Amino acid sequence: MSGDIVEKIPETVTSASIRSALMEWLVVHVASALEMSEEAIDAGRNLEDYGLDSMQAVGLTGDLQSWLGVEIPPTAIWDHATIESTCEFLIQLMPAYRSATNGAASGRAETKRRA
Repeated sequence: MSGDIVEKIPETVTSASIRSALMEWLVVHVASALEMSEEAIDAGRNLEDYGLDSMQAVGLTGDLQSWLGVEIPPTAIWDHATIESTCEFLIQLMPAYRSATNGAASGRAETKRRA
């Protein structure tokens, strides 16, 4: 399992870069857990369809929590069912993403006040 994907989240954080890194991590780790090729994983397909069980999902969630450094409910992957929906959920938990989007929103509000 690769730990170097952390380096793929750049210092200048955008939702697209975070989403891309999360998608890659999830595809790699789900494929590994299921002993499948990464190419066989469809991010929009229900992970249960591949045979992912609740114990594997909880294990992956723990690995994600360690990688991201944010608290994630143990059933997050199981509850969100697809890699795509899990990514969307995780993005909202990430402080860097919240800071980037809050900063952008603050900047727009400040620009409007000055105008």
